[in-house]
Amino acid sequence: MSSPAPTPSDGPSSPKPPSASSRFGGLHSAELPCDVCEKVTRHRVLRVQRERRVSEGRIIEGMARCSQCRWTHSFQLELPDRIQVPAVVSEGKRSAPISVSLPATQRLLVGSRLPDHDPPLRILRMDLRTHGRAHDAIARDVATVWLTPDGPRAIPVSLVLGAKTAVTRAEIPPDQFLEVGSTVEVAGGTLRVVGLRARNRTWSHAGDRFPAREVARIYTRRMESPPGGSSRWSRSRDSPSSRTISASRSDRSRSSPGVRTRRSRPRDRSASGGAAVHRDSPS
Repeated sequence: MSSPAPTPSDGPSSPKPPSASSRFGGLHSAELPCDVCEKVTRHRVLRVQRERRVSEGRIIEGMARCSQCRWTHSFQLELPDRIQVPAVVSEGKRSAPISVSLPATQRLLVGSRLPDHDPPLRILRMDLRTHGRAHDAIARDVATVWLTPDGPRAIPVSLVLGAKTAVTRAEIPPDQFLEVGSTVEVAGGTLRVVGLRARNRTWSHAGDRFPAREVARIYTRRMESPPGGSSRWSRSRDSPSSRTISASRSDRSRSSPGVRTRRSRPRDRSASGGAAVHRDSPS
């Protein structure tokens, strides 16, 4: 039996695709082989005629139209109940590829947790099979999902100490917001946030804020000047040793000339020579 002739355009009498509430799972489009294009292309599902359950999912039969050449033809599509979706787990500068098992019709949302996964992972980004990106999508339409551990993050913290910088880490929940101008508890002390490294740039204006999951580094300064106490980021200061000024005989201010003393003048040398004998000048 020959295939139906190509349909040039969608006319008023064209069948409508099944709605999201249909018993066939709301199938609107699918990747199907096209005999005209001679490759797998995106198709618009025009009509679902039959659904059969199999051991690992279901088989759907119907009519679809190629989005490239507009050829309308019958199709048979096997949809498993669960699929393996390629994923990349990123933690700091490290990334590792994995594969996650998901229900084929599971809706995924960027910013939410990956369903039924232990340890918990949060979705950062989704790449679609159509080579685009989406904020929300059905699992079967996702080519790659980018994930990050959903737990307290060890974020690097830089403490600026004049010309020097000390570095440590702070455990911060991923949903907690960090804001320039606010404070953060680090190593048992409170520091003021003066900058955030997020989205491939440094933010330093008061009020700039991001969730901890997006922050790559926190820049801080001490809230006390000079800092009180001691920590592993600072050394205790030695008290200066007291210095006695021999020329001073009484208390005086730093700008005072001090106590005046009478000067002596040398007497004429004795006839026998030798060192001159000094005596106080007459008053």
